Amino acid sequence: KKGGLNDGNEVFAWQPQSMYACAGDTIKIAIGNPGPDDHTFTLPDLSINTPVPTFKVTNVTIKTTKPGLYEYYCTVAAHTKYMHGELVVFDDSDPVCGA
Repeated sequence: KKGGLNDGNEVFAWQPQSMYACAGDTIKIAIGNPGPDDHTFTLPDLSINTPVPTFKVTNVTIKTTKPGLYEYYCTVAAHTKYMHGELVVFDDSDPVCGA
């Protein structure tokens, strides 16, 4: 927001910081990097480590195979403590998945 608290300041964060899926889902996300710093979208438990270059949109496909809580983050050392989130994967028999 122009003139807001962060106007003119760089903010490192993932939005959203939580994503939800059911086991067996394929999630397609588009990650926009509007700033001058390179990032990564890293989800190590699902073998994803994708560069997110400056001023680009990067598409990532996540295939969920089993329920669990999976952390994602940026591997750039100065960014990791700010740029992290979680993917919650429910068992496909969970009522949340329409079972």
